[in-house]
Amino acid sequence: MTSNSNDDLLTRVKTMRVDSRYGRRSPHKPLLLLLSIGRHFDGHERLTAFDDIEGDLNKLIRRFGLPDSRENAYHPFWRLQNDRLWEVDKPDLVTVTKAGDAHISDLRKHGIRGGLANDVMGVLDTNPDLTWDVVQTLLNDYFPPSLHEDVLRAVGLAGRVALGKLTVTKSTHDTRDRRFREMVLRAYENQCAFCQLDVRVDGQPIGVEAAYIRWHSAKGPAQVDNGLALCVLHHKFFDAGLFTVMPNLTVLVGGLAVGHSVQESLNRYGGLALRVIPDRPDQRPASKYLEWHKQAVFRPATVEQDQWPTTHGA
Repeated sequence: MTSNSNDDLLTRVKTMRVDSRYGRRSPHKPLLLLLSIGRHFDGHERLTAFDDIEGDLNKLIRRFGLPDSRENAYHPFWRLQNDRLWEVDKPDLVTVTKAGDAHISDLRKHGIRGGLANDVMGVLDTNPDLTWDVVQTLLNDYFPPSLHEDVLRAVGLAGRVALGKLTVTKSTHDTRDRRFREMVLRAYENQCAFCQLDVRVDGQPIGVEAAYIRWHSAKGPAQVDNGLALCVLHHKFFDAGLFTVMPNLTVLVGGLAVGHSVQESLNRYGGLALRVIPDRPDQRPASKYLEWHKQAVFRPATVEQDQWPTTHGA
C-alpha cells in the first residue's frame, strides 16, 4: 500500500459518519472496526455472518456506547459500508428502510456476511505500524484514555500491546495534558475529590489523576473547571458512567455496578457532597460540563424507553 493510500485510510477512519449527541460521537462503528481487527488477529475469516458477530458487538455497544444506546449491531454492520471501510456480501438480498437501514430479519434470513474492506485487510497483513495508527486513532477519538485498555481487552487486542506497537494512553497533546494535570491536582490539594485518597511519595501524589469531566475527545477544554482530581479507581468509575456529579457538587450513583465491593467503593457515596472541593469558585466543576457528563456518559439505574432515539450511527 502506498503512502497516499495510507493517508486515505486514516482519512476514512477519521471522517466516518457517526451519530453525535451531547457533543459525544457514537462509538458503534469504531467498536465494530476494533472488534473485526481483533478477530482478524485471532484467525477469523474476513467475512463473518451477522448472526455470528451480533452478540459480541451488542455487548460492546452496551458497555461502551452512549448511555441510551440500544443493542443495534445491525446499524453499524450495514452503515459502515458507506465509509468505504466495510463490505457486505449479497447486499441485493437485503431490503432497507426509508432511512436506509437494513432490515435485521433479512440479515439473519439470508446469512449476510460482512467484514473489513480488502484494502483495510491488506494493511493488517502488511503494515503493522499503520494498523496501530488506525487503532490508536479510534481509541483517541472515541474514548477517554482511562478506558483504552478496557476497550482493547474487550475486542481481543490487549495482548497485541506487548508487541510495542501501541501505547494505549499516549496523548498527542502531552504538554497540554501535563499542565491540565498540574492545575487540577493543585486545585484539589492532590486528593481524590470522591474518596479523599491522599498518598504521596517524596511529596508527589501517587494514584490521583486529573479526570476530564467533558472528555477531550468530545471537545472538552483543558481547564480546571472541566476537571476533577480522582483516584485511579474512581477515575475509571467516572469515565465508565458509574457515577456523576450534580451541579450542587453531590454524587449521583448509577445502578449498573454489581459485586461485593460496590457498596464500599461506590454506593455509600451516593447523595453525599464531594469530599474535596476547590476553595476558588472559578476552579470548581462548571455546571455545563457536569450536565454534559450526566447526559453523555452517566448510566442511570434505568433508561426510559421513550427517551431512546429510533436510530443510532450514520
